[in-house]
Amino acid sequence: AKKDEVDKRVVRTRMDTAKKELINTIYHLDPSVNFTIIFYSSGANLWKDALVPATAENKKSAIEEIDKMSPTGGTSTYDALELAYKLSEQKSGKQKVVQVNKKGDYITETGGADTIFLASDGAPTSGKIIERSAILNEIKKIHVTRKIKINTIAVGGPDDPSVSAEVNARNKPDVRFLTDLAEITGGACVDTTR
Repeated sequence: AKKDEVDKRVVRTRMDTAKKELINTIYHLDPSVNFTIIFYSSGANLWKDALVPATAENKKSAIEEIDKMSPTGGTSTYDALELAYKLSEQKSGKQKVVQVNKKGDYITETGGADTIFLASDGAPTSGKIIERSAILNEIKKIHVTRKIKINTIAVGGPDDPSVSAEVNARNKPDVRFLTDLAEITGGACVDTTR
């Protein structure tokens, strides 16, 4: 996809907004970056089961998959994060290094993925853990040994015309939750809902 094609995309729903933002991000990745995408709604699925370089060919393939994306069901936020942490254990072309803090009470591994970007147009409603405070507690536990920054994006945009106003209001992203999630890991939250 060319840059002007990305910029001219029509946005009718929050999902259109999410797709446009994700495609724009993929489009601008530096070729030295390794990446993959985890699609999540009522479950979590990988686009590629390994981190791949951001070559023009891989970006094009990723954008084509994003265009096909048609989520159904809930929002399995924790499942997507769990899968991202598992994926981050891969070397992604760099040698893994184990580091121990000065007190020796935790270790971190470097060389795999160092950042997760979580974009959400809804609040957690399905998956292994749904309760926001329970998700935050699990991420705090994981972050003790897995120092991976989570940056979050609360995706706004037009409401879904196929559902009621009440359902649209209920399905908006929980900006406070996404902000707390990012802050736990030293990341940032971008709120596009305003």
